[in-house]
Amino acid sequence: MTPTRRTAFARLTSLLVPALLTASAAAGYRSDDDIDFEGLGKAFQETYCPDSAGGQCEIDELLDAGFARIVLGNFQAYFPVTHLSDKGRAKDFVEALIALLDMQSKWIEWLAGDGEKAAAAQRDVALLREWIDDWKVADLEKSTAEQRDLLEAMAAPSEVREAAERLAVYLHDEDEMGLVIPDEDEYARVLMCPDRLTFMRAVGYSGLYSDSDRDSYWHNSVWEWTQIWVGWTFTLALEYAPWGGMDKTFKQGLDMKEFEKTGLSEHVIQRCTMALFRYCRPGFDPGNLGTAISLALPIEICGQIRTVDGIGARGTSGATTQAFERFVPGGNPQGGVLPGIPAAPLSVMTENHWRRGGGKDYFK
Repeated sequence: MTPTRRTAFARLTSLLVPALLTASAAAGYRSDDDIDFEGLGKAFQETYCPDSAGGQCEIDELLDAGFARIVLGNFQAYFPVTHLSDKGRAKDFVEALIALLDMQSKWIEWLAGDGEKAAAAQRDVALLREWIDDWKVADLEKSTAEQRDLLEAMAAPSEVREAAERLAVYLHDEDEMGLVIPDEDEYARVLMCPDRLTFMRAVGYSGLYSDSDRDSYWHNSVWEWTQIWVGWTFTLALEYAPWGGMDKTFKQGLDMKEFEKTGLSEHVIQRCTMALFRYCRPGFDPGNLGTAISLALPIEICGQIRTVDGIGARGTSGATTQAFERFVPGGNPQGGVLPGIPAAPLSVMTENHWRRGGGKDYFK
């Protein structure tokens, strides 16, 4: 019997152990400083759509002009060509693409099982994964200078191109998957921002042309976020906000692999799973079930879920030192102020209690 959307959700539900769920939240730092969102948005447009000459540049035009792109199953991923010269950022992009493929491999396993067509789709996933994993990141900048489509730019052999086409068709097949993006020519569009400045410029750009985005995102706590929607383009930061507070230049950030080597993959899988739900069922909120699935998938693939942002994030123990007095020979007889004793060395990294173990037990 082929799955329907209802049975697809039932299958997903049956695979999940009851979990303690969390809503998305910022890391906890607040700022009263004003952010020049308009300036950030204009810089984003000028960088990636230079031919706009100060006029309006629609998101489709901007992505086509300044971003490398590739369709992988349900997703069309974008990455700024300006950052492909940075080997570290390029490696993060490759890792994020592989995470998308790993996520969809598990998606097929959970929704379609192990039938003949599902097995063929899994082979296509494996072929695409192997091809991307073999990329030389040093070639990415040169290859995408003129050609933005990565299948073309990275000279994908015919069997890889055919695998990409078959996988996209398969994952849009409601008879096979049950839960699909309704339009066979539509993909969950993910704009990957390699650093905080790119992400904040995207936030600024979103509000230039959308009153609702301006109301939603142009406020002084957004510097902590890792995701927004620009229309129907899911915009995802691949770097956390800096740990100690807002950097007004947005040139500082926290590496997602600072604490866990799989931190970036966990983040991409978790967030893109929730984005996919919006595309599969426009206007439908899967609620706690969708949150549980977005947590369970990284555990299945990476063995844990330790993403930093959100309730249950990492923090510090908040160590303090006590006030003290001391006689200083030759000091001011009227008294004075002694330098404080730093508490930072006494502060240790902590985790919310339910995150301990990284969900290896599915938060039992």
